[in-house]
Amino acid sequence: MTNETPAQLLREALKNKGIGPTGSKHLDPELLEQVLPLLGLPETNVVTAATFWTACLMLDNNDEEEALLRPLKANPRQYLTRELQSLTKPEIVEPESRSFAELTNIVIQKQNLTFDQASSAVSYLWHPEIPVWLKASFLQAERLKRETLAENVAFLQQMWNQSRSVDVQLPVLIDLCDAYDGTKRSYHLTPFFAAVLAAMGIPCVVHGLESAAPKHGITTARILKHAGKNPYRDLASVQAGICDSQTGWGYCDQSVFFPELHALLPMRHDMVKRPFLATFEKLLSPVRNQGGNIQITGYVHPHYRIEMVKALALHNRQRMFFNLRSIEGSTNCWIKKETPYVGYQLSDQVKIPHGLKGTPTPLMLDADWTTLLHSQQSQPLEGTLAPETFGVFREDQEILKDITLEQTVEAGIAALKGDSGLVRDLLIYHAAMYAWLGGCEASPASATAHARTVLQSGKALDHWNAQN
Repeated sequence: MTNETPAQLLREALKNKGIGPTGSKHLDPELLEQVLPLLGLPETNVVTAATFWTACLMLDNNDEEEALLRPLKANPRQYLTRELQSLTKPEIVEPESRSFAELTNIVIQKQNLTFDQASSAVSYLWHPEIPVWLKASFLQAERLKRETLAENVAFLQQMWNQSRSVDVQLPVLIDLCDAYDGTKRSYHLTPFFAAVLAAMGIPCVVHGLESAAPKHGITTARILKHAGKNPYRDLASVQAGICDSQTGWGYCDQSVFFPELHALLPMRHDMVKRPFLATFEKLLSPVRNQGGNIQITGYVHPHYRIEMVKALALHNRQRMFFNLRSIEGSTNCWIKKETPYVGYQLSDQVKIPHGLKGTPTPLMLDADWTTLLHSQQSQPLEGTLAPETFGVFREDQEILKDITLEQTVEAGIAALKGDSGLVRDLLIYHAAMYAWLGGCEASPASATAHARTVLQSGKALDHWNAQN
């Protein structure tokens, strides 16, 4: 511990203390004694300090922690920088940031925001004049309090409206929504899945960014760059490629469709832990099909299994939504075991609105998920996906520690070119699975046969190569 820099000590403390309402650990008193003096130094990273101090204010402390924290809480002017003092005294914040500081303080006190308050609060994140340490404190406070359904719907709708998008009019559009910080423990094959789907006549959109905290893993943007393709195409070019039957898929980068959110990447690195921005950025659909997308995403933590379905149903912008119990929160599923999923399908009679749907009613927010979905004229979907249903035998090899970007790109292209083995099986399984879930194929068997055919014929490789 003594060989670490002050910045490293503070990040280490935050990694343990600031996880969440149930996952945080009590800190070693020696580490806490070393870290607390840093909170009064102007040279300390203010975003990391604000995130850590927010955790100290909100989470339960044991007797040893409380004894060390008590002097700072009792006399913040003596021990804390002015920025950290303001987290409990929003009146000392500069006037242009005071309203946001007051909302942040409400959350630090573990009180829930109304739908309108939550909408207002998240809108401050896009204002460059609002200090990043205050934005970090708000994001940390929401995660530690745990976001309510009303707050989540407000956050999603505000982010949806702030981001850029283009519209398409297609019979179907599959929207693959990976976690934007990437994968590290498995092949990241999403752009290859998209090429296979496109070859099957199913247009597909992928989106993300090059690298994000906390994982900084392999992403679609990195794969495309390494393969000599341009991941930073403007939305009109992506739109044209998806609508072109010879290409049929495209990638949108967050730096293009949501530059205000992309500008917060340094703050998110300094926060150490994942804020709700990571939950919703992958669900913003930069390419939006008339009548709604077929949106597919993944989760790891059980808390998000139903919460995401309820939020998306109340948001009311997708024709179908599937939440898969996948690997690392991506759309990449296990091949060695079954994959549970939940989701919904909107009634064909419902027209997707262009504007905000409005504030969810209290009845909707309190209802169980199936009742809530029926109130939205949606059919709940729930089931389990098994590799053998799609003609793929189970393997234990897809979790590869320290897999590299180079290995991923080489394996994906080789599978498109005809190499048999694990990666080719993964392409068949996922493309067939997505096609069947989205109602684009009548059965798992027909979906599997179609995916195999476009791979064997080289058509999937042609659609990969058409993306430049």
